[in-house]
This record gives sequence, C-alpha cells and structure tokens, in this order.
Amino acid sequence: MLNDELEHLIPSFKDCINNLRKENKNYLQSIHNLENEVKEYRQKIESYSNIKDILDEKVDSIAVEKYKNMKPDMIANIVNQWKRNAQYYKQKELSDRNRYMELQEELKRYKQDNVKCKTSLDSLQQEVKILRNVVERQKTDKSSTDMNNYIGINSDDDLDLIESSSKTSSSELKRPNTSFVNVSPFLSIRTGNEIDLRV
Repeated sequence: MLNDELEHLIPSFKDCINNLRKENKNYLQSIHNLENEVKEYRQKIESYSNIKDILDEKVDSIAVEKYKNMKPDMIANIVNQWKRNAQYYKQKELSDRNRYMELQEELKRYKQDNVKCKTSLDSLQQEVKILRNVVERQKTDKSSTDMNNYIGINSDDDLDLIESSSKTSSSELKRPNTSFVNVSPFLSIRTGNEIDLRV
C-alpha cells in the first residue's frame, strides 16, 4: 500500500519538475528580451548626446557667413525651432531614461525569480531522487519485518518524505481500537478462549 502511494507520487513530482522547467525557460526568455530592450534604450540615450552636440553646433553656426544676410526675425525663428527641438529631445531623453530604469528593475526581479525557480527545481529533483531510492529499496527489502529496514530509510530526509506522503492513508495503517467494542453472540467464536469481534 505504501509502495503504491510512493509510486503514485513520482509522476506528480515529475509534473512539478516539468512545470518548473517551463517556468524557468520563460524566465530566461523574458530576461533575454529585457536585456535586448535595455540595450536598445541605452543606445537611444547615448544618441541624445550626439543630437545635443549637433544642435549646439547649429546654434553656434549662427555667426557663419551664410546667415549674415538673413533678417533677424528669420534667424530668430530658426533659433526658436532649434530650441524646441532641443526641448523635445530633452523630454524624450528623460522619458526613455525612466523607462530604462524601470527595465533595469524589471530585469533584476526576473533574475531573482529565476534563481528562486531554479532552486525549487533543484530541490524537487532531489526529492524525486530520494523517493525513487525509497521505492527501489522497498521493492528489494520486503522480507524485513522492521518498518525502517523494510522501507530502507537511511536519513531524516527519507523519513520526513515517507511521513508526509503517508499522512493521507494513516487511518488505514492504524490498528483499530478494540478496547471497548459491542459484543454480539452471533460473532463470538468459542475455542476455549472467547474472541470478541466488532459488530
């Protein structure tokens, strides 16, 4: 009976392991995607410095020869347009920097969750290994009357695992209490000593 329960637990553990493997794979894919997105935003942020330098050069170029014959209002319009462009890129840089920081935090959380998932996976695989050993030892050691030897328990981990897996069938393993039973004359066997059986 206990062997059947242990045999039944192994597929359940295998399902848990497969689910954790899938979850771990998803975490790794998400981390990969986030790293690419972080790289993309980093390149965007670096490009803003180049844009700013170009805009500064344009503002400085007001003094060059080709602007000498321009009317002041035309020059003012050009400068204002450059200023608006500079303001736009400044706001865009701020927005992308914030998104970049959010991605960094999200990436950090995914990596932490991935570590937890990997730890759970390793732990569950170890439990399955212990469970398989218990089942195999039980199959090859059925001749022993001692329960510990019968199951082949060699460690506290094995004992804890067996105790937790057999809780649901504890009522089947307990000897029934016959201290106070109703006696029926139809269920009494007389062979010199009377044996009372529960109705």
